Amino acid sequence: MKNLLIKLSSATLLVCSMSAAQEIATWAGFRQGATVFTFDDGAPSHISLVAPEFDKFGYKASFYVVTNWIGNQYHKVLDWSGWQTLADNGHEIGSHSDSHPNGVMPDSEIASSKNTINSNVKGQDCNTITYPNCQEPDEATLKQNYIGGRICDGKIISKSPSNYYRLSSIGTGSADNRVTTTQNFTDLMNQAANQGGWVVFLTHGLAESDAVNGFASYSPTNLSAISGALAWAKQNDAKVWVTTFRNAIMYAQERDASTLALKSSDAQSVTYTLTHSLSTNIAPFDYPLSIRVQNTNNWSSVSASQAGAKIDAIIKDGFIYLDAVPNGGDIVIADGNAIPSSSSSEEEAIKPIKGNLPLAVFIENGAITVTGAQGIDIAVFNSLGQKIRETRGLGCEQKVYAGAKGMYIVKVGNKTFPVSL
Repeated sequence: MKNLLIKLSSATLLVCSMSAAQEIATWAGFRQGATVFTFDDGAPSHISLVAPEFDKFGYKASFYVVTNWIGNQYHKVLDWSGWQTLADNGHEIGSHSDSHPNGVMPDSEIASSKNTINSNVKGQDCNTITYPNCQEPDEATLKQNYIGGRICDGKIISKSPSNYYRLSSIGTGSADNRVTTTQNFTDLMNQAANQGGWVVFLTHGLAESDAVNGFASYSPTNLSAISGALAWAKQNDAKVWVTTFRNAIMYAQERDASTLALKSSDAQSVTYTLTHSLSTNIAPFDYPLSIRVQNTNNWSSVSASQAGAKIDAIIKDGFIYLDAVPNGGDIVIADGNAIPSSSSSEEEAIKPIKGNLPLAVFIENGAITVTGAQGIDIAVFNSLGQKIRETRGLGCEQKVYAGAKGMYIVKVGNKTFPVSL
């Protein structure tokens, strides 16, 4: 019996060792938790005040519009141009129904609101929804149109929720009276991170005197409290991932459905596969996942690519860290001090896939970020005109440079974008 126990213990240690050798992060960047800011009812101040505040800190938010209110003079958002500008800058524009009924939204508005947004906000796919009055409509129809939806039961979400169409949120502002100060925000963000989960905030209008809320008059929240929370998140970036509702849903679903496996290795390089079998009918599910693999060869520097496109990789604490796209091709990690042998995986073509984000270049989480560039050549030039990074678009979102602060030109295909890091 004693020998059997020893053998079982050894086997257990071996399994644990193998699983620890390669890992998919719970949240992007191996952060402990995620935070999502959602804004309902499409207030004019969401465009003029809220989005610029998020841009200032390099974060993105999710905005949910009532389609029939746009163009209504009493609502004061007279056209779609402002929402298009937000989408072009990396923010998410989602559905909050066509009519915002007093009760449950009609099932017919589930698809029609999505189609109206897609017709007027070009480049992105509307694939998340928030329910008016927090009452979920027909779930079968939701699943045909969206990857997730939000209710309002005031809870922090576990890392792997059982139902993505009933994701919890916590209301902010004077009426809800639970989240009114920066401290209230940061306490919940910290609590979610400590639990390995995520918190979704629900905000309507703003309390500032210069805010124009239109029909988003419920439970006004001080923008200064939100700004303070973003400043705290910036200081705690290694712990908290601030992202959009869409990105958090995509990451969590991909993470739980993906397998990271060693394909081959030699003295100069190792090749991994990262795959999932999620349906891509509603969204491509190509958000980059953060992974790490053990630096078994003790390389002092590394280079990495996926499907032949260069990607960033760093060595830390005996591991190699990088972001890679599930189903995006072989991931090759090579000794940075040696020239790896040629591999067919480095010649892979990136399969064209339908993107769900517009072609855009912006700063997010301290890095130059490109969206909607799958399969397109990308180059980054510094202020002297020197090319400092060359790669190709992989998933729906890609961090392409996170170096020194300054002015840069990013060329995506035949289009150029000036950005300030």
